[in-house]
Amino acid sequence: MKLQADAIIAREKITDYLLKWRPDHDKSQFLAYGELWKIRGTLKGPNGISISVVTIWMKEKYTGLTKFITLFPDKEG
Repeated sequence: MKLQADAIIAREKITDYLLKWRPDHDKSQFLAYGELWKIRGTLKGPNGISISVVTIWMKEKYTGLTKFITLFPDKEG
């Protein structure tokens, strides 16, 4: 399946959530409320270095919106 063209990544998701350590606010329950996709890809930084990553996306059950959830290094890729 291809990711929808109107899928979004909120800036706050990265700057205020993914990159900020928190001892609480477990994501596992949040991820149980929708259809999930795991997408492998490559990110290329401004320095030209590329890394393989896995991104997790979710289509919310109630709103139908597709949203970026998280990413992590792809150790298999």
